[in-house]
Amino acid sequence: MGSGAEYSKQKPIIEAKEDDYLQALPLDEYGFYKSITSHFIEKSENIVQLRIFGAYGEYENYRYKFISNAIVKNLLHLPITINKNVYFDYIYSDDLVKIIDFFIYNDTKEKIYNVTTGTKVDLITLANLVNEVGDFYSDIRVIHEGLNNEYTSNNERLLKEFGDFQFTSHKNAIAKMRCYFQENLDKLDIQTIKEDPYLKAIDTMWKGK
Repeated sequence: MGSGAEYSKQKPIIEAKEDDYLQALPLDEYGFYKSITSHFIEKSENIVQLRIFGAYGEYENYRYKFISNAIVKNLLHLPITINKNVYFDYIYSDDLVKIIDFFIYNDTKEKIYNVTTGTKVDLITLANLVNEVGDFYSDIRVIHEGLNNEYTSNNERLLKEFGDFQFTSHKNAIAKMRCYFQENLDKLDIQTIKEDPYLKAIDTMWKGK
């Protein structure tokens, strides 16, 4: 599994194609490591890398992952806080599993694939979808105006392998996730959700050392 961070998150990443990672090495440790790994994979004989930009689903860490965190906050009748709006290229975990299964059992032409929907969506839109599928309207608060660095990809290489892949809409995925978290609400770390400590670290995550 690769990461969109390989394209250097210190700058906007807009509809990146697979080979674009060769243009610059990321400054952060995680992106740097993933980028170096890709160089080795391209020289390998039996490795295929699936490069993910933002996967989400029921079993992610809801304490800080935006979509599940927003759903839990809505269930608790709390506001949804966004540090700064940004466009992502998210993929729902159920779709990701289907794609992984395909690559396990089929021969493919390339070494690296962007595994994304190829369609960008911003955090405010996702927060509004959380309100839309719920029975409570959470206040949506944005701390900083404007847009953060975009994080989106070109997935044409992936679609050439599949032909036509039906991605789950974000609205349907969020509705499924809401049911899961509602059923398990009493097992969640509610105190951390209320304190929201991870929000303070977002601005420094991809700065590098």
